Amino acid sequence: MHDFDQCVIRLGKGNTADKGVYKDAVASWGLCFPTNTIPAKVTHVVVDVDRITTWYQTTLQGYGGNPASLPFTAKDLVANTTAHEIGHAVSLPHHGNAIAPLKEITVQSNPPRVFEADQTQQWEIKTRPYSISWIGLPGNNECGNVSCLMCYRNKSNWVKSTKNNVITYYQVPYMVTGSIFCIEKKGTGINANNMYFGDAIHGECLKNIKLR
Repeated sequence: MHDFDQCVIRLGKGNTADKGVYKDAVASWGLCFPTNTIPAKVTHVVVDVDRITTWYQTTLQGYGGNPASLPFTAKDLVANTTAHEIGHAVSLPHHGNAIAPLKEITVQSNPPRVFEADQTQQWEIKTRPYSISWIGLPGNNECGNVSCLMCYRNKSNWVKSTKNNVITYYQVPYMVTGSIFCIEKKGTGINANNMYFGDAIHGECLKNIKLR
């Protein structure tokens, strides 16, 4: 019991947008202070349960209030966010790079092609002009194994895919929350076969956990 120091990760609920409490904080679902590192150097982890719940309820209203329309519950999102931030507290980074999304564009021509999607299928939209917003890019934090707790999901509404100098926009469907720490960088689900956000830049999360 005295071979080495044991450290705890202090976990709590809080308002992540309150800069009076959390220095340099932003309106996110969870934060690990000061950054992803080992537990001995983490001061605390905070999860904004109220922000998550509000986002879920607002999103659910857009689907007529039917919980079956979404592949997750508010409790799922809280649990996933908690595990994600604890992942940061044991040194795990995000899967990709912090690439700012394209806020909004209006597609005027065809090409580029535009595909809407849900959890089961895609269908092409040929109406022009056609406005899309919150567009993610391959290699961002949504890349890699979509079942991994460190992979961002449900952050971008669309992804801009460029192959052989041809641009295509794909709608990003809502996905179930993460449940594992991945063992490789290979993309799964919508990211498989170098689609959507592609393979992870970091990934291999399980073997990169560092407790001390």
